[in-house]
Amino acid sequence: MADQPVTAVSTTTTEQAEPEQTEDIVTAFNIQASSDKGIDYAKLIDKYGCYPITPEQIQRIKDLSGMEVHRFIRRGIFFCQRDL
Repeated sequence: MADQPVTAVSTTTTEQAEPEQTEDIVTAFNIQASSDKGIDYAKLIDKYGCYPITPEQIQRIKDLSGMEVHRFIRRGIFFCQRDL
């Protein structure tokens, strides 16, 4: 075994820097903010052609259904709509 030449093994890796993300990424499986500020929900509303859910619409849902509005709507988790 001493007669076999020793081959050098490179231990350095070439990592390419990822380009800086300029837009928020929101899919059904992934949410990534482009900055430390978090997701820009106003930009998402414009991008997907939605409208914010207004307090008047929430009250109308409550009046028409005779029930309390779902907690996700009350808490702002569902924050926009298309045809409400």
